[in-house]
Amino acid sequence: MSSLNLLCLALISCMFLLSNILPFNIEGIKSDKYISFMNSELNLANGNVFLLTDEVDLDNDGYLEILCCVNNHQIYALRNNDGVISIIGESINTKAYLTHKAKLVKMKDCKSSYINVGFSNDVNMEGFLLIKLKDNNLNIIKSSFPENGPGYDYLISSKNNEIYDGFISERFGMEVMYFQVINKFTWDNQSESFKLIETYADVGEYPSNIPDIIHQFISLKSIDNGLSYEITERLKELNTSENISLNKELILKIKSNPFSIFDSEITYEIENENQTASAKVSLYGYDLSFNLENKNGRWIIVS
Repeated sequence: MSSLNLLCLALISCMFLLSNILPFNIEGIKSDKYISFMNSELNLANGNVFLLTDEVDLDNDGYLEILCCVNNHQIYALRNNDGVISIIGESINTKAYLTHKAKLVKMKDCKSSYINVGFSNDVNMEGFLLIKLKDNNLNIIKSSFPENGPGYDYLISSKNNEIYDGFISERFGMEVMYFQVINKFTWDNQSESFKLIETYADVGEYPSNIPDIIHQFISLKSIDNGLSYEITERLKELNTSENISLNKELILKIKSNPFSIFDSEITYEIENENQTASAKVSLYGYDLSFNLENKNGRWIIVS
């Protein structure tokens, strides 16, 4: 056999061995020890792994750790204890969302390091996980993402100094009845949690007909948290009666299934008598009655 043939056979053998040693694609991970551990312990086959954080001491225990993501969904923390690699605690699954990036962040008035993991559906929904490695476990401090329809959630640094002190939650879809709603949360270092402090809502133009008046009233009441000036003012415009309120159970049902007020679950019976009108609305088995008046070209709920 010629030297060239022997060289070809050797190359083929090496490629075969590598395919058995590394049955997955690895991005950003250079240490052979991590690679060997992942192959043997995580039992990956035809998958992919990418590095989320560099090898650093994530929990100030004197050992180096990395955060990596397997097949875009499963997040692992691995520790390098003098060359011995081990999994730290339970992994985190981002389920339907794809993990894209992560970085170490500082939260206001906190000495600990946190990990901000960003994920999305690759279309119009983005969220984040704020993770802290503590007591040999990955602890989720905050998980924030859209549940129904488009939206974007992200950490903010009010002083633009890379020290984060809150987050913004933007919603545009059915979760907020198709209004644009932006919630601002502030960080509380004592409880390691966030508190909602401000809400902005784009409520659009004043409705031009009775069904839309009632629909907007019910929609805004169901998403009103008392912190939005825009929602408060529009509700005052739509309704001048202090005696009209929605049943709390009805609001909970609307929130749990916002589809209801956009389909056949809601029905109207309207009697229009020039400048006055009455309407009966059926929604989720609840019967609601409204009396309206036309004032300066606008229909307004009066009782």
